Amino acid sequence: MLYWPGLKGGFIFDDYPNLVEDPDWKLLSLEPLQWWHAGTSGIASMFGRPLALLSFAFNYYVSGMDPRPMKLVGVSMHLFNGVLVYCLCRKLLVLIGGRLAACSVFVASLVAIAWVVHPIQVSTVLYIVQRMEVGAVTGVLLALLAYIKAREAQMSGARAVWWWLLVVLAAILGLGFKETVFLLPCYLFLLELVILRFRGRGGRTSRWLLGGYLASGGVALLVFFFLFLPGVLRSEAYEFRNFTVGERLLSQPAVLWMYLHQILIPWPETYWFYYDNFPVSRGLLKPLATLYAIAGLLLAVVVAAWCRKQWPLTTLGIGWFFLAHLLTSNVVPFELAFEHRNYFALLGVLLAIVQPLEWLLRRLDPNVAATISVLPILFLASMCWIQVGTWADPLRLAMTLASRNPGSERAGYEFGRLLIERSGHQVDSPLWSMAEQEFENASKIDGGSPLPEQALIVISSSYGRPISPEIWPRFRYKLLARGVGPQELSALGGVVDCRIEGRCKFNDENALLLILQDVVTKNQKSARARAIFASYAFNVMRDHELGISLMREAIQLDAHELEYRVGLVRYLQTSGENSEVEERDLVYRLQEVNVGGKYDAYLDEFSSR
Repeated sequence: MLYWPGLKGGFIFDDYPNLVEDPDWKLLSLEPLQWWHAGTSGIASMFGRPLALLSFAFNYYVSGMDPRPMKLVGVSMHLFNGVLVYCLCRKLLVLIGGRLAACSVFVASLVAIAWVVHPIQVSTVLYIVQRMEVGAVTGVLLALLAYIKAREAQMSGARAVWWWLLVVLAAILGLGFKETVFLLPCYLFLLELVILRFRGRGGRTSRWLLGGYLASGGVALLVFFFLFLPGVLRSEAYEFRNFTVGERLLSQPAVLWMYLHQILIPWPETYWFYYDNFPVSRGLLKPLATLYAIAGLLLAVVVAAWCRKQWPLTTLGIGWFFLAHLLTSNVVPFELAFEHRNYFALLGVLLAIVQPLEWLLRRLDPNVAATISVLPILFLASMCWIQVGTWADPLRLAMTLASRNPGSERAGYEFGRLLIERSGHQVDSPLWSMAEQEFENASKIDGGSPLPEQALIVISSSYGRPISPEIWPRFRYKLLARGVGPQELSALGGVVDCRIEGRCKFNDENALLLILQDVVTKNQKSARARAIFASYAFNVMRDHELGISLMREAIQLDAHELEYRVGLVRYLQTSGENSEVEERDLVYRLQEVNVGGKYDAYLDEFSSR
């Protein structure tokens, strides 16, 4: 009931590049090759996310790009996860014994409902592409339940092989949605350390179990330090961010405290969704809050250790909260903060407060204590209703997010984009003027992306209006302030595409040309930057030689990107040059990777020549 109004909402942020604008995952028939094509396409990831893509593909086959059925699947999966949270909480309460075990049904119900209706979950459940996170946590929860059953069977001397198999299958299920399932061994280790305590048959410590955890932990550390870390610490890994790896690590304690504030004081105004303007910590005292945040987290660790015997659920919950952020708060050059990273972490916080609350309420009459326990659930439900109502309309959501966080360039850009859409692209519409003002305000934010400038360039030139003389210098500055990342390349490519398609006409053509030259010069290792410049040189400048040369450079920098080779062959054919060698090489490479008919259209185009 709470989530139902949110089904009317639309796509947002990463939904567009990963779902709306990507044709590869969209299922057109039920043929096996089509399923294979859909499952192996789409969202870029080291291991792929086939189950997530297949679920999206089936949605598309049944109802096209209508976001409502897609959101309905996400909500249904979330409710199923709520049932799993209930089952897991009951198991944990029974394992720790005592007064809580006697009322495990009631307490587990409270925790599960709080987890389902907490307003911080809205930006995961109704954010269509984050079905990946929801599905990954499904696998984690199933694996935790199967693991507890396996360990109970093992401690009682019964056969546990089928439960161990279910642990593996559940982990594989979750991995098919997202790589966050790699944290499962960490969750299991803490579960053993705090509650199960590596007990084997007869209550004795299982040496093989303890040794297995220690050995696998050692291997994981070796892989992290010697295989993973060197690649992340390369200078180019962070060149498109406005922070270094050290600054990212220093910023994460403040991020984690922000998450805790959003969880413990669930006021909708604190849920910004866009955190592109989150303050970066440049040192322990820059800002001073960095030091306080680190001290606070260390204190939380001390509290968790102190509570281990008296309140084991508190220790487990604090540990699970930290472990849930082990990947996203680490050295990987992700963005600093996102609310959906708390989807599982929220369970840790809720578990952590169960035993302290029981201690506070135990002197009260049971009916009074039960009534007091239910009141926070009603408050969470009301806040969830408000947050869902915000997500129920794309324009309302964009306007709300822009007002909640006026310093966010992304929030302002998205609000302006939707205003343009709602104006019907009528220049004389009041909504159009409001959109231009939003883009102007967003473009003046220091350190942001060039997307607002791109929007101003495109909407002005497309409708024959003069481009403000301040826009091109701002666009250039933001593109050159640091290495180009996905947003910078998207902004630059959008302007170039608009020019090639003839929608944009510039009085000063040199402005864009000089920007392209500077971007390529500054970003010597960016294949995408060269490909964008090649497209401009070939199609706008009509300098075929330069376009072909730049595309060949892009191929040298990224030999695995077939789109660059396709572009090169087309350029050679158009310019009348001999492309026989490049065509043969392209066809050979396409045939190698044409699993499920993914590149049939390209093969038909080039094999027939």
